Amino acid sequence: GLKKAQQTQDPLDPERAYNIRRSLQAIESVSNWLADVQGRRKALLFFSEGFDYDIYQPFDLAPESSAIISDTRQAAAAAQRANVNIYGVDPRGLSNFGEMININARSDYPQLDFGNFRGELNELKLAQESLIALADETGGFAIVNSGDVVGGLGRVVLDNSRYYVLGYYSDTKNWNTRFLKIEVKVKRPGLQVRARKGFLPPDP
Repeated sequence: GLKKAQQTQDPLDPERAYNIRRSLQAIESVSNWLADVQGRRKALLFFSEGFDYDIYQPFDLAPESSAIISDTRQAAAAAQRANVNIYGVDPRGLSNFGEMININARSDYPQLDFGNFRGELNELKLAQESLIALADETGGFAIVNSGDVVGGLGRVVLDNSRYYVLGYYSDTKNWNTRFLKIEVKVKRPGLQVRARKGFLPPDP
């Protein structure tokens, strides 16, 4: 019975994956459009509950995971090339853990984490981590599990009002299609630097 339950496919899996891929393709399109704006930092506010598709499952249980991973990389790459910082905003605010605790945790197969508190918590973590990952890869930050969304948006405004644009010439022979890492350091103690982790070569 457990083996049969493990092999059960989620009937909403294709629809969920399709919606996620459409969102990522929209981010890529907006980033490509903003690439024409030169010489300044650009912010993209992404209001979303995140993507709760488990890309870490085996391929037979998550058949769309490879396509979602590819679309995520393309969206992040387009944002990096266009100097677009993505700010993920979860409109749910603080997570209602009290509501999740009331879920009946009894299950015929509790190790599957389906329909119980642990399963709901895993879905929430997956969704929020997707927003955090997109923001981290592009130099922004995510506003998740926060009761002060307005304050978070104020941080976004401040983040895009006070910044330095640093530029340098790189040896293009070493570019190929590799992601080149950047580390920004400051000498003054007590300061925290938030900067892009690197960049990709221009899209030919």
